[in-house]
Amino acid sequence: YKNFENFIKAISKRKILIDNFKVVCFGGEEFSKKEKELFLKLNIQNEKIIRIVGNDSMLLSLYRNAKAFIFPSKYEGLGLPPLEAMKQGCPVISSNHEAIVEAVGNAAELFDPNDIDDISEKIESVLFSNEKTKKLIEEGFERVKNFTWSKCALNTIKEYEKNS
Repeated sequence: YKNFENFIKAISKRKILIDNFKVVCFGGEEFSKKEKELFLKLNIQNEKIIRIVGNDSMLLSLYRNAKAFIFPSKYEGLGLPPLEAMKQGCPVISSNHEAIVEAVGNAAELFDPNDIDDISEKIESVLFSNEKTKKLIEEGFERVKNFTWSKCALNTIKEYEKNS
């Protein structure tokens, strides 16, 4: 449901992406046999896709140092990872799933998660535009201001009060 296969197909379609960037996947299971076969089929070298397991501070460091955070998921409850990335100054490129859009608003470059060409086009449009990257970072910092723990607590209390 995270749509990793379409994401990998999308980046493999643009030689400029594969030649200039590495994909860092954080957490999760080891790459499956099917995923490894896909990398091989698409001529993606092992050193171009890296899996890292670590703690929260490592994840924050990755967000801070990434050229972009790409979130191709097809199904989400809200989309907290893009907000985490935005908070760290990382531009977000994401699927246009309704719940994710609710979280990121206009502060992310959005793509159709079922359209491989759209995914690759949107990724390239951000990664090779300093202006677009800067704009997404600025909009991301503004967007995350709407999502604080204190606002969450206040809204939760309001809901409880309405229902009591």
